[in-house]
Amino acid sequence: MVVDFLAGAYDSAFHTVLWGLAAICAVLCAVIAALLRGGPARSTAGPRRRA
Repeated sequence: MVVDFLAGAYDSAFHTVLWGLAAICAVLCAVIAALLRGGPARSTAGPRRRA
């Protein structure tokens, strides 16, 4: 009885952690894709010259 409860709780927690990691990976992929495309912070100025 107690073992079944603990096994179910562990399974539920593990499932929640997996969904959390999947969400983090999705956000990171979106950020990386935005950065590779140039993103909003891309500078239009040319390279700086040393004096």
